[in-house]
Amino acid sequence: MAQEPEDPQLERSTRSFRDSGGGIVLVGLAIAGVGGLIALLGALVSDWLVGVGAMVATLGAVVVAVGIVLLLIALVTNRMAHHRPFA
Repeated sequence: MAQEPEDPQLERSTRSFRDSGGGIVLVGLAIAGVGGLIALLGALVSDWLVGVGAMVATLGAVVVAVGIVLLLIALVTNRMAHHRPFA
């Protein structure tokens, strides 16, 4: 059974960070997938298209990293809202 948060404002922040982080991770995965597809198709067509695909995939990986950081912030904020120890 879920414990009731002691700080409702932090609980709202947790939901905000979690929802934003999840959406950003999904967008980043989509961008990385498109970049990978461009790189694969570029291997058949031309070399410069492989580079473009790799750049787009790298951009997607950076966006995924930002989303993961937001999810970690949500985890910490949730622990703070419930006043649980970190160690």
